[in-house]
Amino acid sequence: MNEIPMMMCGHAANSRMKTEAGDIPCCVICGNTQISSTPIDLSTRQARCSSCTGVGPSSNALPFFEYRGAGSRRATENCSCGMHAVVHQEINPSTKRPGITDHEFTPLGAMEFDAFYCGCRGWD
Repeated sequence: MNEIPMMMCGHAANSRMKTEAGDIPCCVICGNTQISSTPIDLSTRQARCSSCTGVGPSSNALPFFEYRGAGSRRATENCSCGMHAVVHQEINPSTKRPGITDHEFTPLGAMEFDAFYCGCRGWD
């Protein structure tokens, strides 16, 4: 079995994209095609299903797996208030409007569990 690469977005590659150079790993959740160059040790981490809260050992082979530990995109780009960093900026680059929060951005930090989907609500 080929090893499933971790993507820069924090998800394990869950699809492949056809390019002129050949098929490359990608994330259909984020549209990301960049593979992470930083190895992640999942041996001591647990993952929780996003739908039913079932828990098991973290593995990039889990469906729709997302690493949420130290240094992850979720830990560094989401605020402790639950909002993304972009809404805390003076001018939101997505909407070109001022941010919508009344406090400074405070990184969420490492979460106890990674995330995946166990199939509890079906696959279609």
